[in-house]
Amino acid sequence: MTPLTEAEARVLGSLVEKSLTVPDQYPLSLNALVAACNQKTSREPVMELSPEQVTDAVASLFEKGLAVQQDGSRVAKYVHAAEKLTGPTSKDLAVLAVLLLRGPQTAAEVRVRTERMCEWKDTAEVEAFLEDWA
Repeated sequence: MTPLTEAEARVLGSLVEKSLTVPDQYPLSLNALVAACNQKTSREPVMELSPEQVTDAVASLFEKGLAVQQDGSRVAKYVHAAEKLTGPTSKDLAVLAVLLLRGPQTAAEVRVRTERMCEWKDTAEVEAFLEDWA
């Protein structure tokens, strides 16, 4: 698989994050996805992606099998298929989301930044998880 572009990483990270933090609002419409990608908090770097850039990134993620369009409503909605990269657990997805949205981090930062998405006993558990994951 080819590496993700910055826009693809931001879109995939946003889809994963929102699936775990606001499941009632997931899957995301294009407008919600653009807003999630351009959020000013919990993002490094802060980006200003246009709807066209997000649409292009989503199309590329479709081709890579990492996102799908969910039919059944008036508006197209998008869901991730990130389990193909990690695993199906909330810890796998939470770590993927924070790494995609914020880049390299210490185990302590990962622990704090994934608190809303999963639970850890301590930083040592995160370190062991990351070592296994690598």
